[in-house]
Amino acid sequence: MQKWGHSKWEKTLFEQTVAEKTAHNSPHPSTNACILNEYAWLWVKRDGSTTKLTRGVYDLLAPGISNIERIELSGYLIAGETEYFRAHRNYAGVLHFPYITGSYGSATTGGIFSNIENLKIHPSYENYLKESFKPLGLYINFWHDTIQGKENTIDVVMINDYPKAVNGSLVLQFISENEEVNYTGELPFNLPR
Repeated sequence: MQKWGHSKWEKTLFEQTVAEKTAHNSPHPSTNACILNEYAWLWVKRDGSTTKLTRGVYDLLAPGISNIERIELSGYLIAGETEYFRAHRNYAGVLHFPYITGSYGSATTGGIFSNIENLKIHPSYENYLKESFKPLGLYINFWHDTIQGKENTIDVVMINDYPKAVNGSLVLQFISENEEVNYTGELPFNLPR
C-alpha cells in the first residue's frame, strides 16, 4: 500500500481524537434520524488536481504527489471516513455527497468519475468505496503506516446492514514492508440483524 503524509499530520489531523469519542445526534433516542450527506471534503477534480478548498490539505498531507496518486489517496481517505461514520452508527444513512459534480477551473468540489460522458468511475474510487459501502462492514481504527516495537490496542468494529444475522470468521494480518506476514489472528463473529 502507498504511504501518505507524515507523523505530525497523522497524529494531529486525522486520528480525530474528539470524534472518536461516543457521539450522539440527540440526547433522546426517539428523535428524528439524521442522514449524513456531506462529509469527505477531500475533493479532487476529475484529472486529480486539487480544488481551491483542498489544495492546502493535500499540500500538507502529501506534498509533491502526482494527480493520479492524489486520486488514489482521495479514494483511500474517503473510504476510511465512510467506514468510520458507518461503524459508529450515529446516522440512519451515510451518503457520498459529490458522486457527480462539476470539475471546471474554479470548482470547489469534485466527483469520482474519470469519464463523465460514459459515467465511468475512476478505478481508485471504485476499488475503495465499493468496500466501504458493503452491507457487512469493517472499521479498523488505525491510520498509521507502521507499528513500532511496542504493544498496541487497535479497535475493530464490524457492522451488519443485511436483513438477517451474519456469522463467520474475521482474519486480521500484520504485514511487514517486505510483505512478510508477521501476525495472523482469527476471531469468530456473529452479528445480529
